[in-house]
Amino acid sequence: MNPLGLPTLAAVLGRQPPSLLHHYTSSDGLIGMLKNKEIWATNIAFLNDSKEVGHAVDYAKNAIENKIHRGGLSESQIDILNAMHGRAGNAAKRYYVASFSEDGNLLSQWRAYCPPGGGYSVGIPSAQLTSMAQEQQFVLVPCVYEHNLQSQIINELVDFHLADAVNCLSVAPIPENSSDHPFWRFTQRLTQVGCVLKHGSFKEEREWRLISQPIQEPHAQLDFRSSPSRIVPFFRFKLASPSNPNLGTRENATFTIISGPTSDREITSMAMQFMIASHLPAAAFGSSDIPYRTW
Repeated sequence: MNPLGLPTLAAVLGRQPPSLLHHYTSSDGLIGMLKNKEIWATNIAFLNDSKEVGHAVDYAKNAIENKIHRGGLSESQIDILNAMHGRAGNAAKRYYVASFSEDGNLLSQWRAYCPPGGGYSVGIPSAQLTSMAQEQQFVLVPCVYEHNLQSQIINELVDFHLADAVNCLSVAPIPENSSDHPFWRFTQRLTQVGCVLKHGSFKEEREWRLISQPIQEPHAQLDFRSSPSRIVPFFRFKLASPSNPNLGTRENATFTIISGPTSDREITSMAMQFMIASHLPAAAFGSSDIPYRTW
């Protein structure tokens, strides 16, 4: 994610994650993570909250409208801003996202992302995630929930791409379907930045995200799964590699699995001990003590 011209976003990208980041999942999700050493990053058009990227688009359209209404712009600048307004949100949805929380034992996360009767919070060393993100052209970034900060990021984005369009279009005509066209660059960047901005009501989650660069089909790590209503594209994000093999322990942080509220903590603990010994002996294991029942 390129922060060029966006100092507020650059400051966000410069934040250091906690030593562990936690991904909430089902038994099947945990088994796949341990056996295959991968996590599934979902295409942004298929996230649970369908309004996520639309949240940034709304901010961008509002920023453009306010900029036009304030006046002091040339006719060509107004034309460019109107074109940006009309194209906001039109980028091809070729970005993929995997979500993590700073909190490994959060009731709202157990409820939202784990099946009734049992789930797991998987704490992965953030240093390992960062290294693997660099290998696979992803970035690991914290979500932004504050309204003023979101507005500042989007206003900087609109200002930068307005100037970019003025400079480019004054030189020579560029086909609109070209990746060199400034409107194409604006829509792509807005879509990716939109993956970072979340409604303030989700602030409790303290979410970090792995966010891809645009991924074109076909790709060796792209795959598809079924859901009750559709086919869902996802990216098989590798958690370890020959260059970064230390998934279990990295920079004094230990891969940790926490079992969620369950009706049989003892048998769950025994199964986890067997699985860890088989697939990731360096991992640690614990259980949630939240008094939440779904059985």
